[in-house]
Amino acid sequence: MLRYLLGCKLGEAITLFAGLRMGFPDILLPRQLLLITLVGNGLPALILGLSSAREGHFGGRGIYWVLMRGVLMGITPPAAFILFYSATQNILSARTAALLTLTLSQLLYALEEGRGKAIRTKGGLSGPGLWGGIICALGIAVGGVYLPALQRIFGTVSLTGGELALVLVLCAIVPLATALIAEASRKRE
Repeated sequence: MLRYLLGCKLGEAITLFAGLRMGFPDILLPRQLLLITLVGNGLPALILGLSSAREGHFGGRGIYWVLMRGVLMGITPPAAFILFYSATQNILSARTAALLTLTLSQLLYALEEGRGKAIRTKGGLSGPGLWGGIICALGIAVGGVYLPALQRIFGTVSLTGGELALVLVLCAIVPLATALIAEASRKRE
């Protein structure tokens, strides 16, 4: 769980710093950061924490992997913001894309961290507890984007199918890049 939380928080910090450094308006609003914290630090982190009580903080992976994952998670939301803002000139759409990119990247990271822990099933996938937590967190995130009452609270707008597909592609970059770097590292050893 410590790896997961450190990676997620680093990603959030890099996202905010990148936006400030590039002179953008706030990439994420404070209330959107609260939504990310609720989703990412809620059930998925709790379940990971309960499942890893007997394990070391970094297991077989060093802090390098946590930092790398955090950096990758931190650069994709600003990329989403830039792509959406340049295409639509709509700050709400750009913030929503950045919010979903970071949130979904964190949920993917939770699934990856769940592999090989006590919640592992015979099929090799994380157990139903983690999947249940991910589904609940995903429901909260999607509700924050697509339910009108929550849109007003979190400052989001609905994304079209094509826009959501672009967000999903950006989210997939993080685990794919991590896997490629890990594979290259294994080949060097």
